Amino acid sequence: MLRAVATCLVLTMVLTVSGCTQSSERLNAPPQGAAEQANPLQEQYVYMQDNALLADMSISDIHFVPHTAELNGLGARRLNRYAQLLAVYGGTLHYDTELDGSDPLIQKRVEHAVEYAKLAGLDPDKFEIVVGHPGGRGVRATDAIEALDAADTSESRRAAIESGMSSGY
Repeated sequence: MLRAVATCLVLTMVLTVSGCTQSSERLNAPPQGAAEQANPLQEQYVYMQDNALLADMSISDIHFVPHTAELNGLGARRLNRYAQLLAVYGGTLHYDTELDGSDPLIQKRVEHAVEYAKLAGLDPDKFEIVVGHPGGRGVRATDAIEALDAADTSESRRAAIESGMSSGY
């Protein structure tokens, strides 16, 4: 009896260990590069991302190595994609920065980004990079406050609560 229990235990452990060592196909991308097996929905998201990039039209401090004018990997990938998009549509990229306006690093970063875009094949007559906020007009704070105040009536709060929003906003 003890031998049968021991055999079952060993067999269970062997099956468990062998089941855990099977390699699965990776669906997400590795840290750099593309996945071996592309998700069939990936193609649809390219258009969405391109539309978002064209609406935003910006680069920022996060696209540069800290305290330098050098693009990091994220910035290089972003400018490579902008080079493809702006070759067709043209336009103005905005460098949105938190640096003090008199910091010489701002101009160095803009110059480096322009040079990189040219090396990526973008015609210098099709684009420019300026310091400023990203594209899109956004919402002014005063308009947002007025909208929240207008929505703060007992009727709208009751409707919001009934629709599943607990706070009413």
